[in-house]
Amino acid sequence: MTHDKTAVSLCEIPHLSITSKMPCYSFSLPALTTCPTGRELIKSPDSPCHHCYGLKGRAVFPVVKEKKFRNFVLFQDLKNFVAVLSDEITKANCPLFRWQDCGDIISLAHLEAINQICINTPKIHHWLPTMEAEIVKRFLSDNQNFAENLTVRLSSKKVDRVPGYKWQFSSMIAKKRLLKNFNSKKYFVCQAKQWGGKCWSCTACWNFQGIIVYPIH
Repeated sequence: MTHDKTAVSLCEIPHLSITSKMPCYSFSLPALTTCPTGRELIKSPDSPCHHCYGLKGRAVFPVVKEKKFRNFVLFQDLKNFVAVLSDEITKANCPLFRWQDCGDIISLAHLEAINQICINTPKIHHWLPTMEAEIVKRFLSDNQNFAENLTVRLSSKKVDRVPGYKWQFSSMIAKKRLLKNFNSKKYFVCQAKQWGGKCWSCTACWNFQGIIVYPIH
């Protein structure tokens, strides 16, 4: 998958995050507080959550934590959450959007709210990575369909373990020495580390039908 190094200029928006890696806005919530599965997995050294980037580095800066808390307060009223985020994402006018660069979905109602925001912003391609496969299953079992512009990517719960989901979009993390094992067409190994820690124009997380493999942080 090719990429170009065209910089994307983003301005500050109240509830949206700007990360140095991605060419788009994202939305974040406090780590662990909003991670039903992650709260258990963090205890296990062989889980991705044990290496959670939401608990170290820039993620623990006061200004970053303050925005996550502000988002958590907004999130308590899901009707208002849908209205505010639909408006902010529309005004951001960026073709891509990432959900949960920190935190996860915590309930069926939360997932339904995200799906509604995606419906309200049809020109934006949304990506939602999640550990909460059971919530996704409940959403689908209620005969609900995800918005056409939403890619829900289910994450493996173990480092180096290929996810066993019967779902066309999934992801895993792996140790560097094992990356050579993932060279078939069903895998895409994230190249951000080779590209200076940036995605640039790569949109595999949104578009690749298969398993994204991320080198462990």
